[in-house]
Amino acid sequence: YFDGGCQPNPGKGYGSYQCVGPDFNYMASRVPFGERLTSNMAEYLSLIQALKWLSHRDTNGDEVHIFTDSMLVCNQVQRRWKTKLWFLKDLKKDVLDLLEKYPGWRIQWVPRQENVKRFGH
Repeated sequence: YFDGGCQPNPGKGYGSYQCVGPDFNYMASRVPFGERLTSNMAEYLSLIQALKWLSHRDTNGDEVHIFTDSMLVCNQVQRRWKTKLWFLKDLKKDVLDLLEKYPGWRIQWVPRQENVKRFGH
């Protein structure tokens, strides 16, 4: 699970993520990403942070299931929507490179209320 945002937009970026597996349940809340970010950039950076955290764990070659309330990230990562902005293309490439480690993965949209309940933002 991941969520990202910024205040204002563009502005100070932040993100949260939760990684859940048979032997772990880790939550990072309100990780700062810096200035002059858009909310879409913060969403991608949150997913990248989650995948980096997960890459250091023994996942036994399991498939990765990703949950997000960002329709943009969900559809761009699945290659359903074009990624036109160069800075989002670079972030999407980083995500796909991190996902190469796993035998399978899927990304699924969840309603915004689920992430608000989980992360508080």
